[in-house]
Amino acid sequence: MTSDNSLLTRAELQLMLHLWSLPGSAGFTSDVLACFEEPRPAYTTVATFMKILTKKGFLRAVKTGNALYYTARISREDYLHATLSKLCDDFFDGDSSQLLRYVERHFSL
Repeated sequence: MTSDNSLLTRAELQLMLHLWSLPGSAGFTSDVLACFEEPRPAYTTVATFMKILTKKGFLRAVKTGNALYYTARISREDYLHATLSKLCDDFFDGDSSQLLRYVERHFSL
């Protein structure tokens, strides 16, 4: 991840999931907005979150004409790995077998 405590909020994660679903994990604000189901958030809301994610280091922005083209700086898989590692460290003393036992006990697999 970009820093020790750079976990995504629920809204940020939703936006990143949409961006990761685009070809090359990249696109304009309008491309990400189009991924949302109706009722879609306002364009300005998505644009604000894109800027926040850029400042947090999750996105790279390149000016293209009057618009910004965003590219994910971390893959979905790398973010998932980092998040699960942090979860394992925080709750299971870094022991992944404890995490797996917990998941097996509390979720139907």
